[in-house]
Amino acid sequence: MAKTDSYCAFDESWEPAGEKYQRRSFSSWSDVSKWLYKLLDPQAVSSEPLAAKARDLLSNNHKEFDRIAAIGRYVQGLSNVDTGGAHRPHPASQVFADGYGDCKDKANLLRTMLRSVGVEAWLAAINTGELGYVFEDRPSLGQFDHVIVAIRVSDRVKAESVAKYRTFGRLLFFDPTDKHTPFGRLPARDFGIQALIVAGENGKLVRMPSPQVAHPADRRRDLIPSADGNTTAHVGGCSGDATVVANRSFRSSGNLPKNVPNLPKRKPLLARKIPVK
Repeated sequence: MAKTDSYCAFDESWEPAGEKYQRRSFSSWSDVSKWLYKLLDPQAVSSEPLAAKARDLLSNNHKEFDRIAAIGRYVQGLSNVDTGGAHRPHPASQVFADGYGDCKDKANLLRTMLRSVGVEAWLAAINTGELGYVFEDRPSLGQFDHVIVAIRVSDRVKAESVAKYRTFGRLLFFDPTDKHTPFGRLPARDFGIQALIVAGENGKLVRMPSPQVAHPADRRRDLIPSADGNTTAHVGGCSGDATVVANRSFRSSGNLPKNVPNLPKRKPLLARKIPVK
């Protein structure tokens, strides 16, 4: 079983009626999506207080991004509590009333609140371990340990976490369990990884968006002579999310920088910049 995070554990304790997960094999990712959809969709249970709160959050916001962000931030602000390992979230109305939940509870609540105001959204299953890697030729539930939300948006919405897909159009991904990532962005671990959009028979495994970060092979080195005649190479660095993205891109490409020129044996007259091709 895949490594789980603090707030979302997958096990076989809940199953769609008449369908056993244990030892079940799936022939396609659409199959996995259909199984999960039967399990998850009935839990998108709204209530008048829930819908009223969603409408209230929209009342002072007129731009599309601001409207969905207001609901996203509200759910993000609820407490993260491990409510027990299972595939099935608690009903959204219950999570709203309690004010807490695990990853699938909060993702399901966000989707339900968005739907109550006419915004289409889907749950998306991801793997937060192993650099988010998913074996595409082995459709299964066991490769996922976390649930986030994919929200359909128009061309007017510009954000780092938006990507366009043939089946779904433009989707904005958001992880309401992550307390520190602003709406419209993704936690560093989620950049460019695969996600299963849970949309019944239309469900697909997709590649999540990744910000544009220079590949290590495109960076430049400053060669600076030191007092003892040796040459010191200083490589401009990056930090935070950008480091994770660059490292993932670098490791997954399998291409190391080539044609790196040899450092001069004699002391250079001036500091030079030599591109790494």
